[in-house]
Amino acid sequence: MLLYLQYFLNPQERPVFFPLIPDTRASVPMIVGVHPATKQTPPRTEILVTAAGTGTQQTQLGAGKGTQQQPGAEMDPDPESEAQPDSPECTDNISIYRHFTIKQCYSPHSCRGHFEIQRTGECPEAKVFSNDAVYTHLVRQLWGPDTFRVELRGPEMQMGNHTYLQECRYHSHFALTQPGVYIARIALLYVGYDATNELPPFRWFPLLNRSIIDPQHLTCATTHLPRHVVCAFVSFAGEERGAERTSECDCLCACVDLETPSTPPNALRSNLTHHTPLLPALPHSVLPPPPLLHWSVETQPCYGNAPGRWIRNRSTYSWHPYHCIPVAHTPESIHQCLSGKRVLFSGDSQVRATWTVFHNTLHHLRSLGTTHTQFARNKELFSVAKTQKHFESTYSFGLFLMWHDDGFLHNLMQSVAAHHPSGKPLLEKAGSYIPKGRNFAKYMTSRPYTDVSDFDLIIAGIAQWPLSPEHWSYSEYTHYVTEMLKLLKLHTRAQVVMLGSPAWPLRKDSFVMGFKDWRNNVRLQLFNQFMEAKCGEFGIVYVDEFALTYPLLSTSHDDAHFIDYPQVEIITRLLDTICSHSILR
Repeated sequence: MLLYLQYFLNPQERPVFFPLIPDTRASVPMIVGVHPATKQTPPRTEILVTAAGTGTQQTQLGAGKGTQQQPGAEMDPDPESEAQPDSPECTDNISIYRHFTIKQCYSPHSCRGHFEIQRTGECPEAKVFSNDAVYTHLVRQLWGPDTFRVELRGPEMQMGNHTYLQECRYHSHFALTQPGVYIARIALLYVGYDATNELPPFRWFPLLNRSIIDPQHLTCATTHLPRHVVCAFVSFAGEERGAERTSECDCLCACVDLETPSTPPNALRSNLTHHTPLLPALPHSVLPPPPLLHWSVETQPCYGNAPGRWIRNRSTYSWHPYHCIPVAHTPESIHQCLSGKRVLFSGDSQVRATWTVFHNTLHHLRSLGTTHTQFARNKELFSVAKTQKHFESTYSFGLFLMWHDDGFLHNLMQSVAAHHPSGKPLLEKAGSYIPKGRNFAKYMTSRPYTDVSDFDLIIAGIAQWPLSPEHWSYSEYTHYVTEMLKLLKLHTRAQVVMLGSPAWPLRKDSFVMGFKDWRNNVRLQLFNQFMEAKCGEFGIVYVDEFALTYPLLSTSHDDAHFIDYPQVEIITRLLDTICSHSILR
């Protein structure tokens, strides 16, 4: 089922449509797409969740049960609500850092709650950190000056869903689904827009990663599948457009124009693209599940980016989608899907990590071995490919697989433009946005492609080089990505799949301090979400790696890359995308 938001990057551009996963905030009508199999439109659904997370209402599918409420009308609280177990209880200030007050509001019965974080001193909300009006507006409305990491670890792993309420007030919402005991921690990462600064002279601001509460123990009494809602009011043009702030939303997220969407591009068939719109720019690694707007949700197979959560499985965590059944990829089905195909992986070391696990998974399909054996095998190949920069392999079932180091995908664009002269202006235009005076050539491989026209599938990602150490501005990145995707879409016969950047482990060691590493997860999410939005506009499949890696930063073997079980789930999503939905014709 596709849910679409219509919005504009600026008032002059045509509307773009992308799937929506609502956020746990407040009530607005949701635009429901047509089911691809039945060609029917399901009933319209509205859900209301107050700031405290209580008072839900929705129209249920199927049985037609559930209470109704008029749009815009507030739900009157139950007179006995204070006595009901679902009402969250809020603590006094639990902060151990004098510059912030923190309250914890939580119900062990509904297993829903949030942390309220407030600066105690002057709020630097008006501080200038960029000359880009759109970027400034996004950061000020959606993130605020300070950056936090809220983690809940227990039977499942969750990251708090950040909301900026203005005036240095923040909420971090969570909705647990598995019963048991959880430990909640909050770390202050950056202050005063240090995470998002773009102004010269560039000053590198190191990561703080300071604990600001003592570990809190939360108990979830029963199993839950919490529902989604949506609201908001930030436009891309840096101005208010159309939507009014309501008591239900109360600045809890970003607002977009909700209008009747047109038919989405054909390339978005089967819900292949990811579900998070460019707005709201929220840490969506463990978003609560969507409303029950799926058809036969108990038996529906998962799409490539089906939302879910990491559930503890002894000493590790395994990924469990919320409302679908994972597809079982057998050696026979993978052989049938990829037989005789030519597949190219292109990008930086983050894409190399995905290629490494993909290669080894296919090479050892019938004898994967123990988890320890798989990890050792991945680690060895990952190091070998780092030195070679280029790796080719052919499998017994006729698949040809190539890895090529190309951090900015500039070599890939050069090859495409060389064989399609009409693409040369797009390449030149993309190059015009490369920051002047930066050492761009240093990160270009010395072995360019000769011809990519005969590949059936190109799996690529620009990943993290524009953030470190180049420190591209948001404007430079968005313009470069726009021209790059346009070139790949118009001048390659291959199906293109773009990989989003994985999350960046929290580091402040001598390497990142000496290297002045600009990477942080706020800018990564902003860049990823723009990439995702543009992929949807051009009909290019997007695979979200950030959502899967952000909750499990500690699983990185080198504090930079993921070649363990988070990457296995990324490979599963790739196979879902490539094989289950037959994008290879």
